[in-house]
Amino acid sequence: MSSGVTAPNEVLSVLTPEELVLRSWNKNEWNIYATQYRIFLHRVGIFRSQLIEAAYSHISSVESRYSRDINLIVAAILLFFMAGLFSWISVYATFFLFWTALFVLGGIALLWYFLRGKHFYILHIV
Repeated sequence: MSSGVTAPNEVLSVLTPEELVLRSWNKNEWNIYATQYRIFLHRVGIFRSQLIEAAYSHISSVESRYSRDINLIVAAILLFFMAGLFSWISVYATFFLFWTALFVLGGIALLWYFLRGKHFYILHIV
């Protein structure tokens, strides 16, 4: 039976004859496939692929989380401190100006990555 949603052979090989892939989407490195009976999480790595399946009756809850890595903010503050230190040592030296600019750009990049955060879901399977 055809449902119009494409899925890899790893998922199609474990489906029952009456089971259809109804929807597919991806989140980060996982491809997620939903059928009328269960959900499949599929990740393709460099050396191997990973397939996790769970029947809907075994999923007790789905948790949504948003996290930020505090180490990034500490690294960004350290980079801004080093940029201030290098610019204070010698304003006229090209070498120090280059490193100051590099530290400031690195701090901005780390702050942006920190503020963006990570959103992920946790499936509780019993």
